[in-house]
Amino acid sequence: MLDPSSFAYDQQAPLALEILAEHVQDGALIQDITYASPHGGKVPAYLILPVQPSPQAGLIFGHWGEGDRTEFVDEAIVLTRLGFVSLCLDAPGRRPAEYGPQRTQPQMELQWIVDVRLGVDVLLETCLLPPEHIGYVGHSYGATFGGVVAGVEQRISAFVLMAGWYALSELARTSAVPVLAEARNKIPAKVFAIYMDAMAPLDARHYINHAAPSHLFFQFAENDTGVVAGDGYRYFELASEPKKIAWYENCGHEFNAQARLDRAIWLCKTLHLAQPSQEILQLLEQVPPPTPLER
Repeated sequence: MLDPSSFAYDQQAPLALEILAEHVQDGALIQDITYASPHGGKVPAYLILPVQPSPQAGLIFGHWGEGDRTEFVDEAIVLTRLGFVSLCLDAPGRRPAEYGPQRTQPQMELQWIVDVRLGVDVLLETCLLPPEHIGYVGHSYGATFGGVVAGVEQRISAFVLMAGWYALSELARTSAVPVLAEARNKIPAKVFAIYMDAMAPLDARHYINHAAPSHLFFQFAENDTGVVAGDGYRYFELASEPKKIAWYENCGHEFNAQARLDRAIWLCKTLHLAQPSQEILQLLEQVPPPTPLER
């Protein structure tokens, strides 16, 4: 576990937020923005707001390793109808070279965590939201390191963690899961061991038990070849209360519509918004699942 100061940043530094472009889509205002990363360079993100009235709660979305900031845009557009403003940001490994220095792991993951923390400031300052109305939704990569965020960022009241790993450095060494075994076999054993030792302090298991009083909702897919059941339950067991867990049938790592509905309902309840109408639930059902990007 890293010293909490590792995740600190200058909260008095200017956000340096820039709006590069904006357009209205299905009643939502989508702004293509950047803000200054405390670790250098710029964070490219989409800020997705209700056209009217003012947002009542904010969400930060963390994409899967196979994707980028576009993963949750369609979902976020629908959620504006419930009063949410959403920040969808690119992880450091998905940012254009001109947006800052290209870092190696685990420096990239540490930067991601701090950039998410600063994303809370973006939501609070641009939308004047109360801190108790901030949530986080992370998928795979976003859920694995979202567990670290949950332990160090108390201004986020609700975390949805979808198909995350509780200990990436441990599972990468031993798991038979294809994506982990393939990565392990590509790197010389000694180099891989050094790499995993460097990643170990950022394993979610060190932080997820410090998430309280934030609420945690773990989502897993029964047919996920990337996260087996035992590892999913272990992540849940390690977490602090209050927490809940749900498993979804007939879907893999990309999840399905029911998972999307469940997290919208849970987020509204936890962040004190009105429950979704049947019309909004139907719109959420129609949101397409994510597809992997070519690396």
